[in-house]
Amino acid sequence: MTRWNPEALDRMAKMYRGGETLAVIAAAFDVSRGVIAGLVSRNPERFPKGAVPRKPGPPKKPASEKAKAAKAGKTAKNGKAGRGRGKAPTHQQPTYPTAEDEALAAARRIEARRRAAIRAYDTRHMQIAGSKTVPFIDCGEFQCRLIITAGEDALGPDAPCCGRPVAEDSAYCPQHLKLMYRKPGRAT
Repeated sequence: MTRWNPEALDRMAKMYRGGETLAVIAAAFDVSRGVIAGLVSRNPERFPKGAVPRKPGPPKKPASEKAKAAKAGKTAKNGKAGRGRGKAPTHQQPTYPTAEDEALAAARRIEARRRAAIRAYDTRHMQIAGSKTVPFIDCGEFQCRLIITAGEDALGPDAPCCGRPVAEDSAYCPQHLKLMYRKPGRAT
């Protein structure tokens, strides 16, 4: 928050009484128009309301003409219904994709997700050298159940598993347990 010195406030008040707009005063002091508007509203003794001569506005219509225009749904100014804008907007309207474009985009997203899932579940590199795989359905309670398969292979009861003896209180052998779990508190 800026603390204004009395000299700056006096200069602002002089500009305000001289008929300068809030935007011009704000530009002179390198602040926003809202800052000046706030100063004007908080300091009515420096910035009196009747000090600035107002420019005359457009002539006002008698009430009967306004009522007639409202009933007709048109204004006398431009002959259009309501209080719409006189000229068209300058921005371009967005183009919306067709149903075929949306279908192709959805198919591309689904294919990308499928490929990512295949890469995520390729566990062939986790097979321990020299160990034989066991079908998942044949894995006993004390055999490692890490599925070793390429990502695109269908999983099922005959999916190949490690099959080595498990570590204590685990579903995996000690080597796969190190790959699958991290101890709390360790960053590596």
